[in-house]
Order: sequence, then C-alpha cells, then structure tokens
Amino acid sequence: MTDRSISSPTPASNDKGLRLAAHILSDVFSPMLVPTIGMIVSMTLTGLVVLPASTRAGSTLGVCFITCLLPMLLIFVLIKTGRVSDTSISDPRERTIPFIGTTLCYLGAGLYVYTLHAPIWLMLFFIGAALVTAVCMLITHWWKISAHTSGLGGLTGVVLWLAWRGMFVVDAMIVVSVALVLLGCMASARLILGHHTLGQTAAGALLGMAVEFGLLCYLGTPALNS
Repeated sequence: MTDRSISSPTPASNDKGLRLAAHILSDVFSPMLVPTIGMIVSMTLTGLVVLPASTRAGSTLGVCFITCLLPMLLIFVLIKTGRVSDTSISDPRERTIPFIGTTLCYLGAGLYVYTLHAPIWLMLFFIGAALVTAVCMLITHWWKISAHTSGLGGLTGVVLWLAWRGMFVVDAMIVVSVALVLLGCMASARLILGHHTLGQTAAGALLGMAVEFGLLCYLGTPALNS
C-alpha cells in the first residue's frame, strides 16, 4: 500500500465557521449515532408510533447503548492502548478493529430488536448496517471510502424503502427530502474537512443506500406480503 492511498485530501475550505458546522454535522450524524436516529425515525414516523411511549423509548435507548456507547468504549480503549490515534480514526490502517467491533454491535442490535418482536424490516436495518460496515472495512484497505456517508446513505435507503411501501404516518416526501438533504450535507462536510474526496463520499452513500434498500426489497417485502 502506498502513502498516497491512505493520505487524506487537502481541506476544501479554511473558513472556521464552515469547518465547525462540518464537524458538528459529522459528529451528530456519525455512523455510531445513525442506528439510534433510525430507531427514532421508526418509532415516531411509522406505524410503530402506536406502541406505548415507554416501549419505544426503552428499545431506542437499548439500541443506543449497543450501537453507540459500546463502540465508543471500544475506541476509547484503543486510543488509550495506542491502537488508534484519534476518535475519527482518520488513518484507514487503524480502522479494522473498530469496524469489526461496530459490525458485531450492529448484529447485536438486530438480535436485540428481534427479541423484542420488532418487525422484520427493523431487524434487517441493523443487519444491513453490519453488512455495509463489513464491506467498508474491506474496501478501506485499498481506498478510503467514507464511513459517514455510507452510514447516512444506509439510513436514506431505509427511508426510501419505507416511503415506497407506504409505511410512514406523515408525508413521505418530506421525510425522503430531509434524508437526501442530510446525506448531501454530510458529503459536503467530509469534503470541507478534507477527510475524503468526492468519489469516496459518493461511493459511501451509494453503497449504504444500495445495500439497505436491496436487502429490504429482497427480504423485507416478502415478509410484508406473507
């Protein structure tokens, strides 16, 4: 592997305000928080809104613990032991262990919602997230594909599928539009920070959307029709 293959692009902007906004967006919609955001969307904007508030809140907190707090703890330990240099894991060579841990956490979240008798499409959301992370882990050995846009792209794929199936209890076009705008803003944020190229952000977004939407179409739709 050459040095060129693992180096980060030059930051696209030196404007402090713009870079601060890009940092905030990257943190709020980081891959570790996307599953929790997906749970919030599922529990408030789909038919699952009829469940008791305590059930929706408890299941969302459970997913947050599994897919956010546990990976954060892993990264903290890796930083303390010198295996990872920063919380953003900017060096692709340091991503293998965090990616494996995150993949296992996503699978754990899928098992968790399965034990709660959640609909199959919700469990597939986490399985798809695990698959996207695993693919990103393989690609990142040769090319620094964006994990941020792949995560938000995966959520966008789920939103598109839910809209296609008519499962939103609100105007689906609004939800889809918000998801697409956020995805575009995330891609711009990664470019502004100089962490990725346009191709890397676009590839991440397309990977996330394709895997999640395709998985739900293949396994989720037959379950709805059965």
